[in-house]
Amino acid sequence: MLLISWYVIRRMVSNMYVLQSSLQWQAWHDTLTRLYNRGALFEKARPLAKLCQTHQHPFSVIQVDLDHFKAINDRFGHQAGDRVLSHAAGLISSSLRAQDVAGRVGGEEFCVILPGASLTEAAEVAERIRLKLNEKEMLIAKSTTIRISASLGGK
Repeated sequence: MLLISWYVIRRMVSNMYVLQSSLQWQAWHDTLTRLYNRGALFEKARPLAKLCQTHQHPFSVIQVDLDHFKAINDRFGHQAGDRVLSHAAGLISSSLRAQDVAGRVGGEEFCVILPGASLTEAAEVAERIRLKLNEKEMLIAKSTTIRISASLGGK
């Protein structure tokens, strides 16, 4: 009986850890894009900015705004818009350096934190993102493709 009780308690604790981990992930991430959400991104940015300031390293930020997103949603529906957001997030993530952090901060707006990146390096990352977004067409509806574009700014 003691062995069964131990097993049940162990299983319950294990399930609680899995649930806690899942809830923590959901609290910090945008479930559609799998990037950090606005609050989590800013929480990540603060210590990175402070660390860069302390060590006198550059710190850059890129703002990415998908062009014509409302028109895509209006013309093809929200499911198509969700696919565009998810696709764009994947392309943004694949354009980053290991130490960079990206998040979705608004409807079609993303922000990339680049600790240790000069403005020149940030411009290179922004150009990589822009090129990847524009690189190929995306199937949006039956036999309809679109090309994603974005406006990017950095500081």
